[in-house]
Amino acid sequence: IGYPPNSLIFYIPLALLPYKVAQGVFLLLSALSIFGIVSLLFKIIKDSKRIRGISLFLAFSLIVFSFPTRFTLGMGQSNLIALLLLMLSFYLYRNTKVVISGLLLGLAIVMKPLLVFMLLFFLLNKAWKVIGSAVLVGIGFIVPTLLIFGTDIYVYYFTELVPHLLNVVGRETYYNQGIMGFISRLTDSLILRKFLASLLSPFFVLGTCLVIMKRKTAQELQFGLLLSILVLVDTLAWQHHFVFLLFPFILCAIVIIKKKLLHLFVLLVFSYILVSTNIKNPSSLSQFPYSLVLSHTFYGAAVLLAIQFFLGFRIKVKQK
Repeated sequence: IGYPPNSLIFYIPLALLPYKVAQGVFLLLSALSIFGIVSLLFKIIKDSKRIRGISLFLAFSLIVFSFPTRFTLGMGQSNLIALLLLMLSFYLYRNTKVVISGLLLGLAIVMKPLLVFMLLFFLLNKAWKVIGSAVLVGIGFIVPTLLIFGTDIYVYYFTELVPHLLNVVGRETYYNQGIMGFISRLTDSLILRKFLASLLSPFFVLGTCLVIMKRKTAQELQFGLLLSILVLVDTLAWQHHFVFLLFPFILCAIVIIKKKLLHLFVLLVFSYILVSTNIKNPSSLSQFPYSLVLSHTFYGAAVLLAIQFFLGFRIKVKQK
């Protein structure tokens, strides 16, 4: 289990149930989260009332048919539940309910520690109360595990599990679709993999933050950009992590349709296809240059990121 001990507190109620029942309950919660995510996305994104109805059904259908969503459900991952908590946090923050927003943000991070990256959004917007509330939630989950298990379990996590997560060996596996996965398919050199990833990942993060601050990008686009960067810089960006792109996909679709930017819409559809596709027999493409095809999700996420940068520079998205 690649999660810290405090994250497992969420699953204590499920541990009281028979295994198959617990499995069914968790799967049902994940599936229902999709409805909540789609509804929230259309509430968050401005002027969405004009294109509701069939758009809601279409968005839900495209999400369900996407491989990252099916992979999340099939693997019993917590991505969808954590994303729903994150979306609720963002929605409440936009409606000035900062304390509750912070509490939900903290829960999302505890459930999916990878989402700690999204604190960047609140740092860039100087939302100190949200950050403070999130930190208190994190502490509230850590203290009980320390009292029950002591510090040894955390020492083991940070000395044994975390270094493994940062290891560059085996990152060329097909299901890893971030920058590290892409680089690892280009070279067998572990030194070169580490160097290029250490160079490119900070470049993407810092570059995006600078653009956000300089251009005073609308908060919806800020959030979408950071979610896109998150899945790209993660050293273990499994395909199921790309469900976090639901927000930027729907945001871009709505803005593009409203502005009638048909050329961008074609590009967005191409990006969706690349992200949502799965190759059933990736081993047949393991040799270079055919292995480049295996990075299709990475290419799709990169195209989506480029679309968002274009919208940020050329289209003014009104803030509330």
